[in-house]
Amino acid sequence: MDGIEITTKKIEWLAWLCVAFVLPLVLLAVREGELALAAIFLGIFGIPIALLFIYSATLIFSRDKFHVHYCFGKYSIDWGEIKGISVGGGNLKLLGDGKTLTVPSYEFWHGDRRQAALDLFQNEIAKNGVEERPGYLALIPTFKGAKNA
Repeated sequence: MDGIEITTKKIEWLAWLCVAFVLPLVLLAVREGELALAAIFLGIFGIPIALLFIYSATLIFSRDKFHVHYCFGKYSIDWGEIKGISVGGGNLKLLGDGKTLTVPSYEFWHGDRRQAALDLFQNEIAKNGVEERPGYLALIPTFKGAKNA
């Protein structure tokens, strides 16, 4: 696939940092025989950490589409289909007619070609007259109609 490819490694780094913080707490609780406390730590911190790993992605900006590859699937939306964007809660939601695609927001984009990707994204958004929508729309990730077969 031709285009600019970047990752969201910053999310993965954050997840590893959280693992480094939580793992000693869990191991200490297990060593002290506090299995209930270890289970609480795993529940409170383990689920969000797992979600951080799952939400780490590869973003590909081609001339005609915006692509995102997650461990749970590949999604894309044509630039011309994007009618609105919403930024909030660390998410960037692309909104089109009958389509939504949520990706990690700009601050998590990483790679040698990050600036080129940002420039291409901003140019396509400006060229198509995309309007910014309220940030609360981006809080819950959705992927309606954008899944690749």
